Amino acid sequence: MKTFTRDYPDTFYQGEAFGRCYGSRRPCIFDIETTGLSAESGKVILTALMTVLPQGGMRITQFLAESPYEENKVLEETAEFLRRENIDYFVTFNGSAFDLPFVRKRSKGRSYASAYSLYDFDLYRFFRKYTTLPRVIPSLRQKAIEEYFGIHSDRRDVITGRESVRLFQEYTVDKDPVKEKIILTHNREDVLQLNRLLRAAGKNDFLDILNEGLTLDEIAASMGMPAAGGKLTASVHFEESKGQESVVISGSQLGDEASTALLYPDEFPGGSAEFSASAASYQIRLQLLTRGSSSYLDMAPLAENIESVTRLTVRESLDARRSGFAVRTSPLIREQSSLLSRLRASENWINDFLLLRENGRPFYDSMNLLALLLSCHYVMEAHGKED
Repeated sequence: MKTFTRDYPDTFYQGEAFGRCYGSRRPCIFDIETTGLSAESGKVILTALMTVLPQGGMRITQFLAESPYEENKVLEETAEFLRRENIDYFVTFNGSAFDLPFVRKRSKGRSYASAYSLYDFDLYRFFRKYTTLPRVIPSLRQKAIEEYFGIHSDRRDVITGRESVRLFQEYTVDKDPVKEKIILTHNREDVLQLNRLLRAAGKNDFLDILNEGLTLDEIAASMGMPAAGGKLTASVHFEESKGQESVVISGSQLGDEASTALLYPDEFPGGSAEFSASAASYQIRLQLLTRGSSSYLDMAPLAENIESVTRLTVRESLDARRSGFAVRTSPLIREQSSLLSRLRASENWINDFLLLRENGRPFYDSMNLLALLLSCHYVMEAHGKED
């Protein structure tokens, strides 16, 4: 197996709405090459991972098998890279239908398999479901969408995926460095162009291509977001039953630390938070206060709880330092404190009440921040109170 890296001056997409939902997470633009379309018989022969560098710019790391028998090495090294780089979510093109099911199937039963259980921002799914592109271009292939946005000419590869498979078969025999370069370039260009495609499509928070009336905040509420340090996905919506309106936050438990717990939060009377390890899922349901066609939550008890935990953590950390010990604050404690601060800065936070809907109009930006905050808060409680 061989490892290759190449640095680029490119930047990852930054948008106001995207930043609210995904900006605090560490992304990885991900693509694979395989010997076939079926994970039952095909093998992973090459992975590409494009990540943001701390000093600026981006790096593409590739793991190439020199024979089909090195698939496990490729998958293991890729998984170790994801963990070492603290990756929180993938950005893919049709990855939810192909790349990720494929690597998860090929990794099943391996000690590193859970590294691939990350949220996936699938740009193909996004384009197909939420934008006008299916009605204005004849195909949603990545290269066709690149042409639509005027970036296809930036590509430097000259082969198709099918030709890459044929070249790899020859490469396993002759180890021709020219063929190796062609295979790597094809794979590398896919993630490089996907990053450029995200930036091109994301201008003006994607509003130029979104279906009429949609915003990225509303899409994220439905499509879900990476939450709780990558341990969960989180989506949010309203429900009404027997005259009682609720806000419901739900999603998947990712990785190998799923919990089973049923919580009845003191902060929200009548609410519940249920975590199921067997289904790798969770649901938080909170009853809303209503006045006319407006809905809101009393956030004071939760805010007091979070602030108390934060103060205690800071005090314990200071005491430990005075005694010569190093104490690391839980990332989730820091995360929920940061999310609470962001919510408080929202114009919808009024005297410790969070307004989620006014005159029937949902505030999806506040709903999403609430989903991220509560999923983070209650997954910590679930881990402490497992059945």
